[in-house]
Amino acid sequence: MSFIIYLIHVRPERVCIKYVGVAFRFDYHGEGGIFSLLLKIVHESIHKVGTKTLILCTVLATTGAAMMCGDGLITPALSVLSAVEGLATDKLFSPSGVQIVKDLVVPVTLILLLLLYSLQFLGPSKVGIANGPITMCWFILIGGVGIYNLTIYNQWMVLVDAINPYYVYYFWVKSSFAGYGAFQRFGDVVLAVTGAEALFADMGHFGRGPIMLSWFGLVLPALIFCYTGQAAYVLSIGTQAAASNPFWAATPNALYIVMLIFATITTIIASQAMITGCFGLINMAVSLDLFPRVKVVNTNPKEKAHIYIPEVNFLLGLGTIILVLAFRSSGALTGAYGVAVLFTFNMSTQLYVQVLHRVYGWNFILAFSCLIPFMVVDGTLLVSNLYMKMDENGWVTILIAVVLLVFMLTWRYGRYATGKAYNELAAQEGALSSLSGLVLQQQAGTLRLSPGTGVFMSPTEEKLKGESLPAALSLYNRITNGVHQRTVLLSVSFNTLTPFVDQSQRVEVERLSEHIWAARVTFGYAEPLSELNMGEVVRDTILPIIKQNVANDETVHRRRPQAASQQLDMLFSEERNEEAEQMLAKEAIDGEQGYDEADNLWFYIHREKTMSKPGSNILRRIVISMYAGIIGITRDPAQFFGLPMDLVIQLGEVLKM
Repeated sequence: MSFIIYLIHVRPERVCIKYVGVAFRFDYHGEGGIFSLLLKIVHESIHKVGTKTLILCTVLATTGAAMMCGDGLITPALSVLSAVEGLATDKLFSPSGVQIVKDLVVPVTLILLLLLYSLQFLGPSKVGIANGPITMCWFILIGGVGIYNLTIYNQWMVLVDAINPYYVYYFWVKSSFAGYGAFQRFGDVVLAVTGAEALFADMGHFGRGPIMLSWFGLVLPALIFCYTGQAAYVLSIGTQAAASNPFWAATPNALYIVMLIFATITTIIASQAMITGCFGLINMAVSLDLFPRVKVVNTNPKEKAHIYIPEVNFLLGLGTIILVLAFRSSGALTGAYGVAVLFTFNMSTQLYVQVLHRVYGWNFILAFSCLIPFMVVDGTLLVSNLYMKMDENGWVTILIAVVLLVFMLTWRYGRYATGKAYNELAAQEGALSSLSGLVLQQQAGTLRLSPGTGVFMSPTEEKLKGESLPAALSLYNRITNGVHQRTVLLSVSFNTLTPFVDQSQRVEVERLSEHIWAARVTFGYAEPLSELNMGEVVRDTILPIIKQNVANDETVHRRRPQAASQQLDMLFSEERNEEAEQMLAKEAIDGEQGYDEADNLWFYIHREKTMSKPGSNILRRIVISMYAGIIGITRDPAQFFGLPMDLVIQLGEVLKM
């Protein structure tokens, strides 16, 4: 018992100190989870992070997140199964009734899981509207039952002994389990702390303050009384039945049904917390370009962390149902639980060292030394669980996590290789892939102008580096040797600080050259892209701004790429007035004929088919083939950006990587 209490509480490790005390101070703009540590290193480091260090941190964070999601898949299955199995007891039914209940465990579990996942679109604020009161009542109940057992059996010394660190030493060195036996049982107590990483991942939903208050004010005392109360009961009764299932054995008969109801509900709540934690991790993975773009729906405008991801929800639900059908009992799944999340414990500890060193400026040796206690306990827990549980289905979550890890690292490598291939292609093509090249083409009279407006999806402003053209426009220029008379580079950005963006601040337009404009459409974090008609935004907002700018001989927030600034200066000074006059004259004629050039509007999307270069080794060919397969199942860009499908033209090319 002292072992469990110190693992949770006093020992310089685990929940109280590592997570509530340390990890919660390493949030990234209020968000928790292992990816928040990586984001903090990437964006808040005092000095530039080297490539090797960045790769190391990325692999650590991705491994930890994959392992966390692996346990996130098994947690709902195990939690709901164990709760439903609690109904099969002679305290509630006759022997024949108990057998009937046992036969119904799997069907009832599947119904509850289907209900849980089908309601996720409502968001945690609606699905879990009663979570707070129910969870509070649960901890009061288990703490109260613990106090009851300590009192009725007069075993308060159990509580005193449990907080005495001597008994941790005694368990390892002098007890009948000393040495190897203690090491074996070290893996069993990990179930008392596996939820800590989910607590950190869910920080964005509640905030650091409320979690710390509820932990120290309610949860921790309740857990201490609960565990010591069970110990008091087992020591007093001394039967095998009491030792085999002390929680339910120590529950008074008068409270059994009440405890069973609350246990069932709270296991579903725990599953909900793990699901929302997985949503948050995947959302951060998308922002780090470790996961393909997915539809992220904000379910509560007041809380940006309240999100729902349909694709992830479907895969989690499908995987959980498969696990229930495959294992059919909580006992079979218990061996698989907790192994993967211990990898997350170890990965997060290594990232803490990097955060202290690179973000807070600590000496590396000092940061490493301060976290050695964490590393020792984390490492021992991991080795013990791997040794004891790998042959008890512990491989299940490891396998799930490895599949997700390979998926994310393959996507990241593919994105890196794609960018490198485009850079090589741009270097070969020269003028055809740069803005300055288009200016030179125009001045030489070789640039062909197509009628109407072409809108090309462009990287966000933060990613638009140098003067390289978006891949779709570069390919269009190579095919047609020209651009549209009005070529718009359309980018989409998100304001993470506000749920809704005012319409007056929705669109910004910048002129890049005579026929090329950059437009940025900004969304708040609660605004789904798919519900916006981007065609209407272009017609009703962006094109009128461009027309007005040309007519008034003005530019809005002009941005000029440095490499082309001299040519652009000449272009703007010599041809601006002539261009304005020609545009006004043409629009006057079009107006008389009832023709609006904006009707001739097209959106261009670039899609590449990737393949390995000749002579590539077998590993690279496999990875690139896997990346090509991932591209094939990702969400369509036109659908993701909310583009009018009848106006979309996809330009494709084969890219050798």
